[in-house]
Amino acid sequence: MTATPFTRRFGALLGRNGNNPPPPEAFSGQDEEPEATRTDRKTGTEPVAPTHRTKASRRRYSDEEKRRILRLVDTCTQRGQIGAILRREGIYYSTLRLFQLQRDNGLLDEGARSTKKSQDDQTAALANKVAQLERENKRLTNKLEKAEIVIDFQKKLSRLFALDNQDPTP
Repeated sequence: MTATPFTRRFGALLGRNGNNPPPPEAFSGQDEEPEATRTDRKTGTEPVAPTHRTKASRRRYSDEEKRRILRLVDTCTQRGQIGAILRREGIYYSTLRLFQLQRDNGLLDEGARSTKKSQDDQTAALANKVAQLERENKRLTNKLEKAEIVIDFQKKLSRLFALDNQDPTP
């Protein structure tokens, strides 16, 4: 046997196991990502002195950024591409899963933020309706009390007339 078939066979094994990085042109989705993310992430500030502590802050992603990252992940076909995107973006797989869940639940849609506003509007409308019904209930309760007083007065008056009619006057 010659070394060439062994090298080919060994090279094929490495390619199947994912140890060979994909060629740069095989990575899809690079055209749609912003130019700022194609290079290494830089903060744009001077390096921090070793004696100075920086306060950690939680990164917040806009809906557009989440959709962009999800589009990039959806176009991945080769092994290791998703990991490369995650490393480049500086996010963990759990964060990617959260983005995917948000997309599946429809929270990344264009009109998703307006549903929150419409829920607030519905809550305010229900509160107004409750207040209106409470006012009407109070008004009707007062009206009922007045009607009961009038009915009691009529009963007493009719008893009084009945007593007057029974007594003969001499």
